[in-house]
Amino acid sequence: MALGQRPIRVERIGFMSRSGKLRKISWTEPMRSMAELWNFESLIDRSNYNLNDHGRPGQRDISESQIKKITDGIRTSERPYIGTLVVGMEYDIEFVKIEKGVEVMPGVFLVKITIYEGAPIIWSVDGQYRVMAVTRCWSSVKDAVEGDALSARRVIEESAVEPTLLLEGDHDILADLFITMASTKPISPSLIAVMDKSSTPNRLGQHVIRRATLFEGRATYLASAAHKELAKETGDAFEALYPAAAARSAASAVAGVGVRDRSSEIRDTHLDAIVQARTAVGPSGDEALALIGDEVVELLDLAHERMPGWREIAEGTISVTEFRQQYLHSAAAGLHVIANCIAAARIAKVPVPEVLDALVEIPCRRDALQTVAWARVHRSPTRPSSRDNRSCPSATT
Repeated sequence: MALGQRPIRVERIGFMSRSGKLRKISWTEPMRSMAELWNFESLIDRSNYNLNDHGRPGQRDISESQIKKITDGIRTSERPYIGTLVVGMEYDIEFVKIEKGVEVMPGVFLVKITIYEGAPIIWSVDGQYRVMAVTRCWSSVKDAVEGDALSARRVIEESAVEPTLLLEGDHDILADLFITMASTKPISPSLIAVMDKSSTPNRLGQHVIRRATLFEGRATYLASAAHKELAKETGDAFEALYPAAAARSAASAVAGVGVRDRSSEIRDTHLDAIVQARTAVGPSGDEALALIGDEVVELLDLAHERMPGWREIAEGTISVTEFRQQYLHSAAAGLHVIANCIAAARIAKVPVPEVLDALVEIPCRRDALQTVAWARVHRSPTRPSSRDNRSCPSATT
C-alpha cells in the first residue's frame, strides 16, 4: 500500500538535526496533547529491561512514589516545565515520511514528519516518569470546573513540552543512550535542600539555615573548593560544619517531626500537618511556617550557646576544624541526636533548657569514650599519664 493511502498515526512539523550519526527531530507539543496522545496507552511504549529479551530497549522499573511526586509538582506549579522528553524509533521509509524544508541554521532543517499506521514502535528513551505524571495529572483535572483542580487544568492547557524523536532503530543504541542520559551526576541532597522551595521541609530548612547562628557561614551545599571561592567573592567567612541537608532534617525534627522521618515522604507529611495545625488558629501557611522557623532558630541558638563544642565555636575559642577533631556531635548524626532531644522535650512539654543542661553532662568529646587501656596504648610520650582518667569521666578498665 502506498504511503498516501495508509492511515496517518501522527504528523508534526519540527526541526531536524544530527548528533553525529544520530538524526533527530524536535518540536513543541501542547501538554494536553502530550497527556492524551503521547502516552503509554497510545503512541509510545516502554518495558522494564529484560536481560534475555533483545527485541526491545528496556527501561528502569517504575517507582509509583516518584510518579506521584512529579504529578503533584505539575499539579501545584504555576510553571510546570518538565524538560525535554526523548523517544526513539526506527526510520522505516515504508511507514515514515520526512519532507525537508528550508535550512534555518547550518545543519538544522525545518521538516514535516508523517508517521503512518504500521510504523515501528516509538520507544521511550528518557522521560518515562514525566510522561506518566503528565498523563495522570491531566486525567485528574481535565473535567474540573472549580478550585485548585480548575487552576491546574488551566495551567496545563496553557503549557507545552518539547519532545525529541531519535531516528534510531537499534535497541542496543537506544539502551546506551538511556544509560547516558540517566547517568548524569545527581544533584546533591544539600544543594536541593537550599535551592528547592517546593517542599515544606526545604522551606523550613532554608529559613533556619539563614538565621540560626550555628549554621551561619557553616552549612555546606557546594563542594569545599566552590564554597571557598564563593566566600572569597562575597567576603564572607566560611567554615564547613554540617551539610545543609542535615540542617534541614534537624530543623524539621525540632519543629515537631522528631524521629518520624524514616523517609522524605513521611517527614513531609508530618511537617505539613504541623503547619496546618498552626493555620487552623490564624496565620496563613507561609506565615505559620515562618513562625515555626523562628521558634526552631531560637531553640538551636540556645543549644549553640550551651552545648560543649558548639559553645566554644560561639565564643570563638575553637575553630570548626578543631571542633570536628574533638567532638562526637560534629557529625551530622550528632546534630540529629541533639535536635531529636529538643523535639522530644517539646512533645513531652519538658523545658528545653533543662534538657540541654542534662545533655551537657553527657561526655561528648571523642577522647571521653576511650578506655583507659586504649589511652595507655595510644598515649603521646609527652602527655602526662594522669590525664587518662581526667579526660575519661566514663572510662572503665
